[in-house]
Amino acid sequence: MTERMTRRRVFQLGAGATLTVSLVGCDTAADLLNLAQPTMRVRDLALKSVGLNRQTIGIDAAIQNPNPLSLLVNQLAMNFNFAGKDLGTASLSNPIELRAGDETSVGLDYSTNLMELLGSGLNDVQVSGTGGVLYELAGNANISRFNLPVPLRYQGSVSLSDFAPMLGLFG
Repeated sequence: MTERMTRRRVFQLGAGATLTVSLVGCDTAADLLNLAQPTMRVRDLALKSVGLNRQTIGIDAAIQNPNPLSLLVNQLAMNFNFAGKDLGTASLSNPIELRAGDETSVGLDYSTNLMELLGSGLNDVQVSGTGGVLYELAGNANISRFNLPVPLRYQGSVSLSDFAPMLGLFG
């Protein structure tokens, strides 16, 4: 009986080592599960609230799941860079389901002091060729109960005139 257990244990160890070696070659969770990479886009970016020392920027994002099965996002943490300045990280408070072959809405809020962040002048603000203020969202969505990280990234620009009146920058 102990001889069978020893052989069984040797088999288990060998199978575990083979699985470990095969997983090392995978670049992402999508490779591991043979999934297509979900993508993200921003539908709207706007000031939600304005105070003397704190403003909240709301981001209405959408994550597209091109796979034939739903994916559960246990955690989502996105860094927000606005006008070349890091506004920090926003996270979801509850898991969300990315429906199969569909786009799922995700709302993220970032609170900051834009006046302090941008400084007294706008000389160091990164502006796109069309005159918009550049921003980037970048982070990871942890998929399924295994918390497999899937990178998400989106770059865009927003018109400074959308923010300026609320901040009292012009007129």
